[in-house]
Amino acid sequence: MAFAVAIDHATQLLNGERMTDNQTPLGSLTQILDGRSDGDQLRTRGEQEYARALDTAARGATEIDSFWTRYAPGCVASAMAAGDRPWFAVFTSGGVRLGSSTTIDCQGWLDAVKTRAETVRADVERAAEAARQRGVFPGTTRDLRRHYRLQWTGWDR
Repeated sequence: MAFAVAIDHATQLLNGERMTDNQTPLGSLTQILDGRSDGDQLRTRGEQEYARALDTAARGATEIDSFWTRYAPGCVASAMAAGDRPWFAVFTSGGVRLGSSTTIDCQGWLDAVKTRAETVRADVERAAEAARQRGVFPGTTRDLRRHYRLQWTGWDR
């Protein structure tokens, strides 16, 4: 890209002085020299917001992990592998098959897991849509979901 800049503007930029858009001959000259466009800055903020949302969702998922670990041995006959956490099987129709227990209300327990799991899933999907609108790359969202162990089969239906 070639363009001309008045020397007084260039001197201010080279000395590290920030100029307002109305001072620059090209409103985005400082962004060009900084190497960051509005889109890049929006995407970076979107990545940070998405990571914060996933951190919150992961804390909720960890609570479900504990609930699952406590009761699954007495209730679950089989669970389909459906992602990073064993209880992600509830997101798949027929993904969890209950056994019988005389001491635990297994159906009530599974319903509670599903309710909590749907909250986590809704939070992750809402955050993913916000990230998409802010231009966060799909690979970045996938990597962040993996980092927080929130990757499940068919999560983005």
